[in-house]
Amino acid sequence: MEFDTLSGRTIPPPGPWKQILRERRNLKQQAAPPTSPFPVPCTQQTTPRSTPTPRLPDKDYKVIYRPRTGLRVAAYNGRQMTQSIQQASKIPEHVFNAYVTIQPQALQNLIVASTPDENCAMALSEVNTLQLGAAAYEVLPYLKPPPGTVRGVIHGLDQGTTTEQLPYILASNGPRILHARMLGTSTSAVVTFEGPHVPFYIKAYGLFTRCRPYRQTVQCCSLCGELGHRQDVCPNPDAPVCAQCHARNPTPGHECTPTCQLCGLDHPTASKDCRRKLRPPPPPVRVRERASAKQQTFHNPPDRQTQSMPHPQNVHRPAQTQVSWSAVVTSQPTALDQFPSLPTHPNQPPTSVTDTRIHTLEEENARLRQQLEATEKRTATLEQRIHELLTKIELLTLPRQEVTAAPSAPQVPIPTIAANMQGPSLPSSDVGRIETLIREMGNQFNSRFAALEERLVAIEETERQAHKKPKQHTAPQDPNNATPNLPSDDDTF
Repeated sequence: MEFDTLSGRTIPPPGPWKQILRERRNLKQQAAPPTSPFPVPCTQQTTPRSTPTPRLPDKDYKVIYRPRTGLRVAAYNGRQMTQSIQQASKIPEHVFNAYVTIQPQALQNLIVASTPDENCAMALSEVNTLQLGAAAYEVLPYLKPPPGTVRGVIHGLDQGTTTEQLPYILASNGPRILHARMLGTSTSAVVTFEGPHVPFYIKAYGLFTRCRPYRQTVQCCSLCGELGHRQDVCPNPDAPVCAQCHARNPTPGHECTPTCQLCGLDHPTASKDCRRKLRPPPPPVRVRERASAKQQTFHNPPDRQTQSMPHPQNVHRPAQTQVSWSAVVTSQPTALDQFPSLPTHPNQPPTSVTDTRIHTLEEENARLRQQLEATEKRTATLEQRIHELLTKIELLTLPRQEVTAAPSAPQVPIPTIAANMQGPSLPSSDVGRIETLIREMGNQFNSRFAALEERLVAIEETERQAHKKPKQHTAPQDPNNATPNLPSDDDTF
């Protein structure tokens, strides 16, 4: 151990980890090939890796546009797509730029529109034609399931079952079923549930049927042979490609051997026999929640905003944050005046969510302080009035001077408020209660006084009857046994 004179502390030995790291570094240097002291120019061309596009917020409504004609999404830039969708949806430009995000998917040949506002989502779902330059392309819009939903798949339904019949066939004892549709002409159906979990069983035809999480299949186009899109949205439907072996420019009688582009086996690409036709299952709920929290932090930083307007998620989102899928799809188009309004000053400095929250709390605190002061004043006034009333009641209930009178004397008059109460005037309700109390006390006093009078009369009558009894005659006394005469009852009076 060494002593450091500058700090005045003892320095402990380095320990084993420093020696281990030094030995590991020496081994790496010995295993590395010898390098030249002169710099060698790099001949390998490195392609700069672009930053991936941020994911769209999970809590937004997403509208998918699937082209129905020969629209190639990769042939147009994002500005042309955005302007075409904004004009077709008839959303004001300032509202569209603030609340709508357009993301073209060149690989799948799709267009995704994301928005946190329900009215914007309804307007976007009504777009059927996109005007790109001089050409007009038909698109098929559909709304993805809203946030807070999951999808499951069931098998074994009757052949020929339609989507319209599923609400009368399926039932769930757990999560509520929001929507159900058949998978093409098969006997399987995709069911959308409300909540984060897919139930293990649901009822179909009155029987419990196993329900599994829905996994999307890898899309493969049978027209151009490319992965990522289907043949109904193929941008190159006239490309000369074999649908089995995917050979370019095939001859009419060529030898065709099916080869899967996913697993390399001898079957058509993404067929039922392919083990890689399904996409990987979604991560667990906790992993998705953590990813959603990171994504929310990226899109909505807590301390500052990139726009000079309140966030639509906190201002324009109604109390019912989650809307059923079927209700959103079947709703009527909304008017333009229902779109969220934006401030008219574009140069206004950005406001902070934290500052707005603090200002709201300060206003609420001041309002509560005023209410507390008013309540304290009212309580003090009521306590003073109660004290005055108790004092006056005590004065009115003091024992009066006894008045000697005959049994037939008149009853004691009941005092009134006007004759005995002095001071500030009281409300009529208080005066009425006090008069009623005094009247009841006077009635009780008169009844007790009458009872005492009746008892006194009864006692006097008993004594009078006792005085009227005849005197008893006694025998002559024996002189030998003479005793003094005791006083009689009459002698005592």
